[in-house]
Amino acid sequence: MSATVGCSTNLSFTVPGGQWVSLLGASGAGKTSLLRVMAGLAPATRGEVVASDGQPIQGRLAWMGQKDLLYPWLSVRDKRPPRARGCAGEKVDRDRVAALLEQVELSSCADARPASLSGGMRQRAALARTLYEDRPHRADG
Repeated sequence: MSATVGCSTNLSFTVPGGQWVSLLGASGAGKTSLLRVMAGLAPATRGEVVASDGQPIQGRLAWMGQKDLLYPWLSVRDKRPPRARGCAGEKVDRDRVAALLEQVELSSCADARPASLSGGMRQRAALARTLYEDRPHRADG
């Protein structure tokens, strides 16, 4: 399915569970702006962003931006969000971390620091961190 919409055009779409959607467009078309609004990182100028249950999607969307935002002093294995590092009494699921690093093909680099990784490897480390969030919706900006 393909549609052409401007940044200020009313937009409505449904993504069935387990499906992927790509936003394509020229620079400045509003792709990242749309994702930022969906993630609750920017206000919508009008309308709302809701999930299939009619509730706001903000807080239920994991966001992975263009910059990896990896902490240089932590290893790839430790590139989880603060919530996953045991804050607020939460326990880190080390098996899940290992499985995600395997999934993104970074198991052999688990103890490496970001500076020693290629750009693509850094993006995969950031992806593993995003997937660890295990939110029902994900966005990549």
